[in-house]
Amino acid sequence: MKEPRVTPSTRACSSPVQPFLVRGTIVHIISNPFVEQNDEGVLETFEDGALAIDAFGYISAIGPYQEVAKTNSAIPVIDRSGCIILPGLVDCHIHFPQALMIGAYGEQLLDWLQRYTFPEEAKFKSQEYARAAAAIFFKEEIAQGTTTALIFGAHFEQATAIAFEEARKRRFRALMGMTVSDHNILSDLVMAPEQAYVASKQLISNWHHNGKLRYAITPRFAPTCSPAMLAVCQQLMQEHPDIYFQTHLNENREEIKWVHELFPRASSYLDVYDRYGLLGPRSVFAHSVHSSDEEIDRLAETFSRVAHCPSSNSFMGSGLMPLKKHLMKGIIVALGTDIAGGTGYSLLQEMNQAYKVQMLQMFSAQQPHLAVKLSGIRLLYLGTLAGAQALSLDEEIGNLHKGKRADFIVIDPHQDTLIEVRLKNTESMNDKLFVLATVGGKQLIREVFIDGQIAHAKDIDP
Repeated sequence: MKEPRVTPSTRACSSPVQPFLVRGTIVHIISNPFVEQNDEGVLETFEDGALAIDAFGYISAIGPYQEVAKTNSAIPVIDRSGCIILPGLVDCHIHFPQALMIGAYGEQLLDWLQRYTFPEEAKFKSQEYARAAAAIFFKEEIAQGTTTALIFGAHFEQATAIAFEEARKRRFRALMGMTVSDHNILSDLVMAPEQAYVASKQLISNWHHNGKLRYAITPRFAPTCSPAMLAVCQQLMQEHPDIYFQTHLNENREEIKWVHELFPRASSYLDVYDRYGLLGPRSVFAHSVHSSDEEIDRLAETFSRVAHCPSSNSFMGSGLMPLKKHLMKGIIVALGTDIAGGTGYSLLQEMNQAYKVQMLQMFSAQQPHLAVKLSGIRLLYLGTLAGAQALSLDEEIGNLHKGKRADFIVIDPHQDTLIEVRLKNTESMNDKLFVLATVGGKQLIREVFIDGQIAHAKDIDP
């Protein structure tokens, strides 16, 4: 069965910018390495390359510098020779109202939520608090090289609107929704299903397809949503066929046990959502650490997506995600930082954690049938093109092909002497990417461009 193709949004004309070339080592992934079974064949590199950016923030040319410069001789050049230019990173699972609680001490998921997360998220009832958090959240996302993210919004309509406004101001591609729950949660975060429907409709009207912004129906997870709330989610999805859906799935064993107690008629955790028609190519399920073979099969059948959050899964002691099982079924899996269960905004470091999780499964846990080797190329794929594919945005972002949005980051090895020397001691680009994924981070990011405009420059706060 062929996956249905989601129609991309109409090419929008952003504020015109001065066309330019950027020169450097251009590196991007052109297709899925897990499908091609050939890492090197999916990597395109121009050692002395260039991107040409047009007046509307799209890539108009990519290739060797001399060739691109010859056909674009009338426009200025930003020379970043010695730097590595990568596509903007895509974060497929992160919580806006947890922006300021990163690093809250351990505990497993359910205790951690009760002790730290719910009280913190209740603070977002204050618009002033939400506004301060939004500025920090999006500034940090961009500084870490992330230019697109699927985001859990606040439990409050106004706070979620504030986050959308901040994303728009910074030209950040945000797919986000107000988080909804109606029981089994702190009373300040409870919203009746009827109220959730009205508030969600207003947010959809104001923000879905507002420029690059998109709306995602966001039930927190099955334990905090009654059948009536899940029915509201279903109704919203039916009324807005091009909208997104996101929630959590099979993250923690105690959570799964709780779901079975709350929904005894459902055959599995995934089945709770499936009964309300919430699976599909615009649905992203975070974690899937303990999904059964039957659930993985159903995710594949419905072309649903999965966000792998290895840093969070380790921090919470949730488990080791069986990545290979998902990939073998053709499920698109991308990375999520899962702030604040995750311990950093950096998708480069999320790649590092993803590699370690697979190594632990392969050797320490003696479960090679659940693990897959992650090369530098595969890690870059998980953080860029896979994220775009998971969000059905791969005709707009995810790599640096002509005609895509000019979202890219400039990695400057000179910012870290050790990494600079380490990269010089590597021969292949695959190995260089692996170094960047395992020991790289914010310190190496010199500039971030969104739609061809500088969104972040080191030591400058735009």
